[in-house]
Amino acid sequence: WLAGVRILPNPSSGKTWVELPNRQVKLLRIQVTDMSGRVWQTLENIGAQNRFEIDGTRLPAGVYALRLQTGAESGVALLVIQP
Repeated sequence: WLAGVRILPNPSSGKTWVELPNRQVKLLRIQVTDMSGRVWQTLENIGAQNRFEIDGTRLPAGVYALRLQTGAESGVALLVIQP
């Protein structure tokens, strides 16, 4: 299911959208972490939407891991924040 996930825009300098290809996928959590593992943002219990907003306006420039979790599966997509 992660193969069809889109991160738009990427790279970004502000708000970013995570788009899921399948509305049937119920995300329980999206966690934004930097490469050292520090958690910058967490969205929980977000349900069966297919588009989610990540606010990158407060993130320092760098590469971040978006950890996407459903009840049974998890995956990681990368997000680049530019100054």
